[in-house]
Amino acid sequence: MPRAKRNSFLPLTGSQLLGLVILLLLLAATISVLYYVDYRTATPDDDDVIVIREATDLIGMLEKDTFEYEYQPRQKVLLPELNLHPFDPNTADSVTLLEEGFKPWQASLLLRYRANGGRYKDSTSLRRHQWLSEELYRQIQPYIDIYIDTTLVDTFHLTFNYPLKKDTILELNTCDTTELQLLRGIGAYTAKQIVFYRERLGGYVSVEQLQDIEILKDKADSLYRHFTVDTTLIVRINVNTENTARLRMHPYLRYEQAKAIYELRRHKVQLHSIEELRSLDCLTDEEIRRLRPYLSFDLFDPKH
Repeated sequence: MPRAKRNSFLPLTGSQLLGLVILLLLLAATISVLYYVDYRTATPDDDDVIVIREATDLIGMLEKDTFEYEYQPRQKVLLPELNLHPFDPNTADSVTLLEEGFKPWQASLLLRYRANGGRYKDSTSLRRHQWLSEELYRQIQPYIDIYIDTTLVDTFHLTFNYPLKKDTILELNTCDTTELQLLRGIGAYTAKQIVFYRERLGGYVSVEQLQDIEILKDKADSLYRHFTVDTTLIVRINVNTENTARLRMHPYLRYEQAKAIYELRRHKVQLHSIEELRSLDCLTDEEIRRLRPYLSFDLFDPKH
């Protein structure tokens, strides 16, 4: 038989080819071992050390900032407790306004209004502010005490008319502080106290109520003949719609009495007359008599 021709594409024999493959594998293994040994024993140069150190410092700063600021609890702002007392909105500071029930942003707006030249002439002047709620106004209105500079009054005119005015009769529920000062025995402070107490009451029922004012206890009798009282001007408190805080603002009611009236109304849903208050142990017959002109039980009372 003729001999098979050797493949021209495989000049090596099978055993030679196997030996070449094994040699290449050994060479690759040797190179890998040498590279691994060189990597484990190599010392990092200065640039690598600086990069590693900066990265470590950066990670430490981020962890520190996260610990100090991200998880730090917020501090609660403490506001002064509610403390209703006479105040002048033209001079009161922010602390006084907060004590009267103003929110911080409302107090800030009032102070800004004054800083721009705004002034209040009377207690109703505050009602023009849209940011002042009706509830807050009704809460502070009895305590608004605006100072009137009597030095600006024409003293010549006042002195000249004083003898003519001394016997003038004033209507106690409508006269202002200027008119009150035309009477003997009433100065600026006393006039303000009369008007302030009138606003707290809701109006005078009789001139004898002037004795309730501390400064007038000893001289109220001498003033009676100078006043008349129009009881149709009384502003009544609607027991069926007002809360404890509003009831407590009246000078004839203590807190426990206002609370008892409010709870009685809640229990009965609606009260129809002041006689129902006689069931309360905290109110005497005399106290009920004094309160009668100032309480309303009609849900649609126009005087409320």
